[in-house]
Amino acid sequence: MIIHPFNSLPQLNEKFREICTLSSVLQLGQGTARGEIILEQVGMVACMQISCSVPIAICGDRNMEKLCIGIELSHLKDCWRHTASGTELDRPALIGCNWRATELDIHLAAGTRMGVMMMPRNALRRWLKDRQLEDVLEILRTTDTAIGPTKVTQTLRHHLREIFRGRRLGTPHEDQLLLMELVDVLLEAPDKRKPQPRKLRYEAASKLLHLQAANPERSFDVIEVPQLVHSSRASLNNGCRELFGMSPAEVLRTVRLQHVQHLLVNPKLRADMNLTTISQVAAHYGFRSTGHFSRNYNALFKQMPSEDWVH
Repeated sequence: MIIHPFNSLPQLNEKFREICTLSSVLQLGQGTARGEIILEQVGMVACMQISCSVPIAICGDRNMEKLCIGIELSHLKDCWRHTASGTELDRPALIGCNWRATELDIHLAAGTRMGVMMMPRNALRRWLKDRQLEDVLEILRTTDTAIGPTKVTQTLRHHLREIFRGRRLGTPHEDQLLLMELVDVLLEAPDKRKPQPRKLRYEAASKLLHLQAANPERSFDVIEVPQLVHSSRASLNNGCRELFGMSPAEVLRTVRLQHVQHLLVNPKLRADMNLTTISQVAAHYGFRSTGHFSRNYNALFKQMPSEDWVH
C-alpha cells in the first residue's frame, strides 16, 4: 500500500494523473486543503482512495486505457452529496461507469473518501466475456451513474474500506471477488443514469480552469479569456457560476492562490525557484499588491500566508 499525504491541491492534482491524462482541481469552499491519496493494487484492479478536507471540483480528460469507477466510502451522509457529470447525488453510487466517456467532471464534498477502482479496459472486457457477462458491457456503454440497492452497494463499499485500512482478505483471487461485487451493483441497480450531453458553457468553464492551471504564473485579463476558450463572455460566466459557483475572475484567482499555497508549504520547491519571501511567491503568481493578496488568501484558506509558510 502506498499513501501520499498532500497539503495543497496542486499536490493532489499530480497524483490524480493516475486517472486522467489531463486534470485540474479547484477548491470550492473555504479552508485549508489537507488529505491523502491511498493506492493499493488488488490483482488487475488498482484501487485509489481520495480524502480531502475541503470541497473540490475535479475536471479532466480520462485515461482511455483504463476504466475508472468511483464510489463514496465515507460514513458521513454530508459526504454523500456530490456531483458527477452534472448528476447530483445524495447517496453512495457508482460514478464514471460510462465506457465511452472521455471527460471527467466531479464535485466532492468536504471530508470525502472517494474510492476508485481502475481496471485496464481490454483485460476487463476479456474478463466479462469469459464469464458470459456481455450484458454488463452493455450497461457500461449506456450508463454513467448507477445507484444500486443498499445491501449490494454496502458490500462493495465495505470491501473497499477494508482494503484501504490494510485489511486484505489474503486470498489469491481477491480482485475476482471485488469485480463480482462491482458487477452485482451494476446488474441490480434500479436507478441507472444515462450520460447527458455536456453543455457548451460547462466545457468553456472547464477549459478556463485548465488554462489557468497550466499557466499559474500568468494573470489573465477577464476580457481576453472568452476568446482564449472559444466562448462568449455570457456563456463563460454562466458556465463558471453553474459549474463552480464562481465568476471567471474568481476561478482564475483561486487557481493562482492554490499554487501560492503549494509553494508556501514546500520550502525545497521555493529554493529551487529562488523565491525567498512570501511577497516573491505571490508576485510569481501574479499578485502584485501585498494587501490585496493577503486578503484574498485569508478569505479562501481562512488563515494568513505567514501561517502556511514552512521554513
